[in-house]
Amino acid sequence: ERVVETTDPKLFRELIPESEIQNWLENTIEDIKKLNAKRCWIRCGELNELDTMVLDSCVAFFQHAVPVAFAFEGEFFQALTAFVKARKRNGRDLPSKPICLRIEAIVYFAVLASKTVFDNKWDEERAFKKLEASGILEQVLRCLTVPQSAENTTPGDEILRKLQVCPTLISKQFKTGKPCGDTLRMILDGKDGRRKKEPQVVNAFQNIVRLSEVTVEPLKYRDRALECGHCGKAGVLETLLRCSRCLHGFYCSKACQSADWREHKIGCGDFSKSERKQLDTLHETLETFLNKHSFILLKKTIEVCARTGLEAIDMVLELNWMPRKNDGVIPALQNPPIFKIAPRRDYIEMLEEPDWLHDEADPKDYVRSLRESLKQGDAAVMKDKGVILLNYAGKRFSRVSPM
Repeated sequence: ERVVETTDPKLFRELIPESEIQNWLENTIEDIKKLNAKRCWIRCGELNELDTMVLDSCVAFFQHAVPVAFAFEGEFFQALTAFVKARKRNGRDLPSKPICLRIEAIVYFAVLASKTVFDNKWDEERAFKKLEASGILEQVLRCLTVPQSAENTTPGDEILRKLQVCPTLISKQFKTGKPCGDTLRMILDGKDGRRKKEPQVVNAFQNIVRLSEVTVEPLKYRDRALECGHCGKAGVLETLLRCSRCLHGFYCSKACQSADWREHKIGCGDFSKSERKQLDTLHETLETFLNKHSFILLKKTIEVCARTGLEAIDMVLELNWMPRKNDGVIPALQNPPIFKIAPRRDYIEMLEEPDWLHDEADPKDYVRSLRESLKQGDAAVMKDKGVILLNYAGKRFSRVSPM
């Protein structure tokens, strides 16, 4: 007990053999299965003090990587899912607030610890994917409707915050017809969960639903119509050369690849597989967003151009897809969307300078100035295109697009 409470991973590994952790987990799974038949649980969603200790031990142990690794490999989360569902008699019954907090804490610590479980090969989105497959993520969404009424940030708040920045998971598992997607929509329609829900939770659920409607899972490269990144010649995956560093650049010849390197290296990066997948999803989602709201974006661009006397190619479109701290609302997902269109020069330090980019200056100078101003992310500028800044997952992504 002393070792667990210290939450010192090194001490935990040294003093508790993995065989003992495995035995503890197996016994815990059996204990959770026994709780399913408790009358007080089925009828009231409550547990006595002794039974509650079963969940408390999970909260403590799951702050360490080894128990979480065994839990993901075994049937722990399936057992926890069955435990919560045993309380769901008429489609609305939920655990009591103390039990909901414990279930949310178990899932939250599992997501955190998963980063160190498999030599940092897992990210939070992959952990959520595993939790969704076990069914527990759907039940956690229901538990989150129980008012927390806590002054400090709760594990449930952190789950919602992290979940909203998992575009690939949302694009696949939160659409209509999927368990999590259907449950979320039933909660918002008042057919599941508590009727009285906290505004922050409702806003987060609405954000996820809207993200699922606009988020597009990217096609695999072998199914796409590709073109050379330098000359624009059309081709397919089998006939084009591919940048071995970022895997996003395609060229019809080595000559085109060499000629394009000065431009391509600005955004070229050594991404992991999950990072590449997330970037692909974000780019496809951005295309969908631009097509869906093209009229209102064009109208606002014309208004700003008329007011400033500049052209559309001199503008920056800024989209914020991160929840606001005060109410949890994602500005870009409102109807109509909340966005900002402003001259490029407003994003660099030399505010008194004229719009010199398209007259005399080298676009690379503008790139450097924009980078220094934003202090994060990559920027690319072309003479016939505008810049789009996308704030997502606490990062600034930028790309060029016709304005």
